[in-house]
Amino acid sequence: ATKALIERCGGDDVDPLIYYDLGNEYALSKKGDEALAAWEKAIEIQEPGDFRASRAVSDFFFARNQWEEAYKYHLPVIQDSMERISALRHAEICIKTRRFEEAREIISRVAGNGSDDDFIVQMLLSSMYEGMGDQYWENGQVEETNEAYVQMQAALDSAIEIAPTDEKPNLQKVRILRNMYSRTMDRVHLDQALKYAERAYGLNAGLWDCTLAKVNVLMDLGRPDSAIAELDRYIDSNPTHGPSRRKLINMYVSTDQIGSAKQLLDEIIQLMPFDAGWYRALGQLHVQTDDFQDAARCFDKAYELEPSAEILNMRIDVRLIADDPDPNGVIGILKNHS
Repeated sequence: ATKALIERCGGDDVDPLIYYDLGNEYALSKKGDEALAAWEKAIEIQEPGDFRASRAVSDFFFARNQWEEAYKYHLPVIQDSMERISALRHAEICIKTRRFEEAREIISRVAGNGSDDDFIVQMLLSSMYEGMGDQYWENGQVEETNEAYVQMQAALDSAIEIAPTDEKPNLQKVRILRNMYSRTMDRVHLDQALKYAERAYGLNAGLWDCTLAKVNVLMDLGRPDSAIAELDRYIDSNPTHGPSRRKLINMYVSTDQIGSAKQLLDEIIQLMPFDAGWYRALGQLHVQTDDFQDAARCFDKAYELEPSAEILNMRIDVRLIADDPDPNGVIGILKNHS
């Protein structure tokens, strides 16, 4: 439809975003070369000073974490104007692509002397210093790593002071402190991480990220029972939330509490009986405990809901590895599949 509209309008005499939409259609159809050609055309016919197509293409790649492409298409936007929103977006892209000096320069130009009171700027600075610290660490520059991490922590402290009711800088603190622990094995970092995790949780207990941060720190501290209690509490309030239930199932499996893991799966199957993934997961647990008939029933249901070659193979394999193999069942499956 978009291509026909362009042809009716004479090719170049259309809004550049029409070509962007055409590129989007190609991208969704896995036609990468055609998508790029349409986007390049959109950019070619932009009027001077009109960077809507460039920004849209950059945003497409930004949303998919394709940072170099996002940088390439956003560069003309920032070269034309240092408008705040575009500048801060470009600084974020520069941080993702490790162009730290370019990011620092842009942030400085945008923030001016008011950066100490600017929450977004402080969050960007913390990300920039974190990236710099990671790069120094990879290069074996320990002193520079520590200095960058001190600056990162200072930026996060400023962000918390500016927005004391926002959980995001606290969550970032948790992540950074856990990273520092993994590098130094100094438990003091975990104690600090738990403090910030509890603060984030207190600010927004309903947000999964806040519960997850607290659970991860508790596991790092060797307190699985407390971590499980946090997950139970979250699941009680959000019974169909997949990530929290999968997290708890994995924790039960890792601690050999297979029965509890199966119970969680039975519960979610009652709540979401048309989700093949839960049947498949339960079937895999049944295989672990040699409950092959139950596993076969789960894989059969999963295949009924979502036919795929992978699940088909599971249906076959479970009948062959059972204590009492069922070759006739396998033949029946293959006949129905052919």
